[in-house]
Amino acid sequence: MNRLRGRLSLAFLVVILVTLCSISVALLLILRQNPLEERQALTTLTTQATGLAALLRRSPQLVPGSPHWTNVLGDISERQEMRLAWADPHGTIIFDSDGRWEGQTLEECFTNRHSGVKKRWVDEVQDDQQRWLVIGLPWPNPQAPVGDLIVARPAPTTPFLQQFRTTLLSPLLQSGLLALLLSVLLALTISRSITHPLQKVANAARALAAGNLQAHAPVSGPEEVQDLARAFNEMSRQVQTSQQAQRDLVANVAHDLRTPLTSIQGFAQALVDGTAVSPESQTQAAQAIYEESRRMRYMTDTLLDLARFEAQQVSLQLAPVELSALAQKRGEHFRLRAEAAQITLQLDTTEENLVAGDASRLEQVLDNLLENALHHTPAGGRIAVGVRQAPPWVELTVADTGRGIPQEEIPRIFERFYRGDKSRGGKNAGLGLAIVKEIVQAHGGTIQAESVVGVGSKFTVRLPCLSGPASMVTP
Repeated sequence: MNRLRGRLSLAFLVVILVTLCSISVALLLILRQNPLEERQALTTLTTQATGLAALLRRSPQLVPGSPHWTNVLGDISERQEMRLAWADPHGTIIFDSDGRWEGQTLEECFTNRHSGVKKRWVDEVQDDQQRWLVIGLPWPNPQAPVGDLIVARPAPTTPFLQQFRTTLLSPLLQSGLLALLLSVLLALTISRSITHPLQKVANAARALAAGNLQAHAPVSGPEEVQDLARAFNEMSRQVQTSQQAQRDLVANVAHDLRTPLTSIQGFAQALVDGTAVSPESQTQAAQAIYEESRRMRYMTDTLLDLARFEAQQVSLQLAPVELSALAQKRGEHFRLRAEAAQITLQLDTTEENLVAGDASRLEQVLDNLLENALHHTPAGGRIAVGVRQAPPWVELTVADTGRGIPQEEIPRIFERFYRGDKSRGGKNAGLGLAIVKEIVQAHGGTIQAESVVGVGSKFTVRLPCLSGPASMVTP
């Protein structure tokens, strides 16, 4: 019963049983309050009384006191299996085919008939032997004196439970069996419409688990199953993207570590085999080993930082930071390198702009953006650093007149190890902008890149501004 088909069939069966039980209880209550057999008997009695009245209207000679009229009524009573009686205008019963009502008044025998009432009446009475259904009507022969014709027959004595068993139980069981058969067919149809698309999603999930990253679930079936298939396909796409990113990461890390390792191995080998014999060559080899190892340390530290940011395991030491002063300080730090590369560095950081941040991490943002600008700006170019208020933000901009970035590559420049020129050369590991984005987002800010090929690039960092006086963390 764990399968959907079985559960649907069971659910339909329960609904049908509850419905049949409800209908049965309702019918039992109806029969108890208004028994079916008694209503049928009353209908038959009414028909007989109406027919007898029509016969008497067509027989004007048949009036109370005429010859043989009692014999005629007695014969009709015997043939029609009903009890006939007549009451005179004073309400005294003169004739009764059964004999027990003769001599009594209508009020004594019947509760629903009163003297002087000239219309049809219905009653149910109990005499010494049995219960009777009674219909009384004015004597239909206009030539007869005013009186009442009384037509009666024994009331049904079958218990209402037996009436239910004999008249209603069989149709209920038959309709229930038919409904059960239809419910099974309906459950099979509905379950197939649901389970068939679900089975396709399950097969796609198994294929994905087996390593087929191209697994795709067809979008079909009910809307909920379609939503499930779309969610699975989106998950499959993300898994494929994640797997590709992992492969790219491993390849990039291996490549970027191979270059310094090769350099370190070469200079170390020169020191070991005695090739570097002069003090100058030995110093050069040691310096190269130091620089390459420092480069590897930077790369591993940055990768660890990225992993911690993505796992939300970085704890920022937030405090009020004067961003203009911080930008001024880091700009002056890079000024000598810019002048050595014949690049003009402009600083527009005169306004005071407070943000809540981790000063050391924001320094890392500035250093990476300035390092990136220096790397891509040729001699004779210009780098501009600015900080300004743009409520509710403080905007930090770093613009350069470098080679620029193609528009199709801008969405990817914040990925780890991404380098737009596709070159593996140089010392740029492609991690700077990735760590910048993580730090900015951890501060509740945003970073945006704009670029025109051949004109230059501009990076805009927006951080929530901190209003009101506060003790500042100055660089």
